[in-house]
Amino acid sequence: MGLFKNRIRSIVGESSGFLESAGNLIYYFANPEFYRKLLGKIWRQLTTKVPKYTAWVQMQDSDILINTSNIHFTIICATSKKVSQTYSNITFLNRSESLNIDTTSYIIWLDEDDTLDPNACAALAQVIHQTGASIITFDYDFLQNDIRYAPQFLPSWSPAALAYSNYIQNAVCVKCDLLCDYQQGFSSPIAFYNKLKQVDVDIRKTKRLRKVLLSKKKEEVIIEKPTSIMQQPLVSIIIPTFNKTHLVKQCIDSIINHSTYTNYEIVLVDNRSTESELTDLIHQYQSLLKQNFIHVRADYVFNFSQLMNDGVNKSKGEYIVLLNNDTEIITPEWIEQFLSIAVRSNVGAVGAKLLYPDNSIQHAGIVLNNEVVSKHIYVGKKQYAEVYQNALNSIKQYSAITAACLMINRKKYLEVNGFDVRYKVEFNDIDFCLRLLERGYYNVYTPYVQVYHYESASRQHPMSTKKSKDTYSQERAQLSKQWEFYIEDDPYWHPNINTFRL
Repeated sequence: MGLFKNRIRSIVGESSGFLESAGNLIYYFANPEFYRKLLGKIWRQLTTKVPKYTAWVQMQDSDILINTSNIHFTIICATSKKVSQTYSNITFLNRSESLNIDTTSYIIWLDEDDTLDPNACAALAQVIHQTGASIITFDYDFLQNDIRYAPQFLPSWSPAALAYSNYIQNAVCVKCDLLCDYQQGFSSPIAFYNKLKQVDVDIRKTKRLRKVLLSKKKEEVIIEKPTSIMQQPLVSIIIPTFNKTHLVKQCIDSIINHSTYTNYEIVLVDNRSTESELTDLIHQYQSLLKQNFIHVRADYVFNFSQLMNDGVNKSKGEYIVLLNNDTEIITPEWIEQFLSIAVRSNVGAVGAKLLYPDNSIQHAGIVLNNEVVSKHIYVGKKQYAEVYQNALNSIKQYSAITAACLMINRKKYLEVNGFDVRYKVEFNDIDFCLRLLERGYYNVYTPYVQVYHYESASRQHPMSTKKSKDTYSQERAQLSKQWEFYIEDDPYWHPNINTFRL
């Protein structure tokens, strides 16, 4: 590794930086002159082929050109700053000043020690021209003693995550009219952060720019744990099973014994079970839970998607929990924690931190890519391991989460027509989450719900037989074709982070 670093530095300069996290090596340019010259050459090659862009001007100390004809930026600074050169499309304001500006302007907020790349507005203007985006997020790093380090590669706009953590750290450009009461100005970073949390924008009007455009001198990440909601809606817990009486008992007993939330019903979807012990257990739960235990007979060949849909159709709850029979609840307030996020209007599915019996990670979010289509991240890491951006222990948005333990509002489940029965065994939860995302609903991982998952204890591993291998291959191909756009470029995962090293 040392030899590799030295060879890279010999090419791009001694001031270049490395980030080593969770076994990953991430390289980034910290030599401004190299960075500017390199991007300048690329940019000139591109812009010569784009005749529709006119009125180019050259920014100070930069080889990168911007179009000033339409886009206006308002940069809000912690204190008044002297600017060596002015531009017709960039306004600098003190944070205490009122913002009597055009609603079509784009706001960038800077803390006192923040350094914005001189090419930032140029890069952002290009994205706005090409996409018409109302919100653009970008990457940032840290700066100390003129050394840049720890680049933070951000996902796409993540309002559900932003509600509980200021992960974005000012690395965002927002169209002015999205910020409520923006004319009053923003007296502090907290005030600006609170305004960002109120922004309501269509996911299709957001874009991310994979460039480090901001450097900060200190890290001040605000992390909040969701608070329990006041209302107590009925929650339906859907559990599919084929035999496996001991697993069903372990799962349901953990719900009954550990849950602090009481307004729930359990729907057991019985897929041609033959064990007499299971029949006896069902009678016990019917006697104990009365009308809050529903037994659904599913007399057809195994189809996970159909089992989920049948369970939901037989349930009455305003919120749905999909729960594998090979799970065991750990967190007493698990339903409350799920609800605190699932009640948000822009949230689709909410998933849990799933653990193997040795307390290592089984699920903490799913990312998509061309090599493996879908991948659980941080598998095998310790329960509270420190990973890049504290992802294991923070509320995060992902394109998909597993249906082994998932909550969703009933109306949203029905809005996307539930699970697609074409995915009989594999990838049905991925497809479900992507259809929610297409409707503008965000899928969220919460570390505040923890569940043991005895993975594949209830059925065979997908690669255990030729038939299961064929099914896996067929459904993987189907998913790849149907959702090529998301698989090629997962909006909630950064390509600079190597999934194979996680």
